[in-house]
This record gives sequence, C-alpha cells and structure tokens, in this order.
Amino acid sequence: LLGASLIVSTSYSFSTLVEQIILPYGYVSDDASNQGVFYNGIGVVGGVLCAILLNKERKFKTFAISLVILEIISFAPFGIRLAEEGTKNAIYSVSLCGLFCIASFSVVYEYAVYLTPGIGEAMSGGLINMLANLFGYVVIIIVQQIASHHPDKDYLHISMYALAIVLTICLGILFALKTEYNRIWWGFGVL
Repeated sequence: LLGASLIVSTSYSFSTLVEQIILPYGYVSDDASNQGVFYNGIGVVGGVLCAILLNKERKFKTFAISLVILEIISFAPFGIRLAEEGTKNAIYSVSLCGLFCIASFSVVYEYAVYLTPGIGEAMSGGLINMLANLFGYVVIIIVQQIASHHPDKDYLHISMYALAIVLTICLGILFALKTEYNRIWWGFGVL
C-alpha cells in the first residue's frame, strides 16, 4: 500500500503545484485551470484504457512498473522542456503527465486489492487515499520550502525532480514486491 499511496500522491502533488510551477513563465491562473482540465481529461482516457488492458492482461506489477517509468519520463527533463517552450507545449506536457498519473490510479487500486485480499476493496482504497494525501502534503511542503530557500533555482525543475524522486522510490518498492496470486476473481478462479 505504501508504493501505491506514493504513486497516487504524485498526482495529487502535481495537480496542486501546477499553478505555482507555470506562473513564473508568464502564464496566468486561467492557464493553470485550462491545463488542469487537460490533465484530468486526458488522464481519464488513460485510466479507462489502462483499466481495459488490465482487465484483459491482469499483469498488475508489470502495468504499475510501466506506468511509473512513464510518469518519471513525463515529470523529469522531458516534461520540463515542454513546459518551458510555450502554452501549447505546456498543455501537451501536462496532458502527458495526466495520461500516466491518472491512468496509474486504475492499476494501483486494483493492485492493492490484489495484494491484500483479506482486508477488502474499501479498506485498501481508503488506506491508499489516506496515505496519498499525507504523502502529497509532505511533498508539497518540502518542494515549497526548497523553492523558497533557493530562489536561484527554478521552481519548475525543483518540483518536477522532487516528483520524479518520489516515483523512483515507488519503482524500487514495486521491484521489491514479491507478488503472490492470491486474489480470487469471480468467474475466473484464482489468478
């Protein structure tokens, strides 16, 4: 649940920080709102596609690892360069982040249920949300503190690298997991 919560917390953190990230580049609050629409809209499409593929393949760990790698790519230098080059590129960059971040929700919630069959879906989902909010607050506070104490450094870079570091930790947790096929799916038997 820790890894799943950290993955979800990066999305919460990014969507909270997006306005602060883009304002220094001449954007206005409306731009942040528009980017939020694209982030969530494209993310929903990614989440639906990911859920469909996950339902067919049932490779929770593979999907989770793949999405975390894609999130790191979208948050790290690739996303930063796109965000710095103009409004259209910023929207593409934010949409790309949303595609992978929100798509990861489908995977991590199912993966958590898959890994914890004895506690139920509501409990595992609730624990993920609780921890994700806690981790999100911590990441936001740390990023804001670093940015305020290092005005010579770019807030965008600090934010994106901080999120990439959190995702790298998630990747380590996912690789360390020893998955057992212990969830029973109605109509499918034990997976």
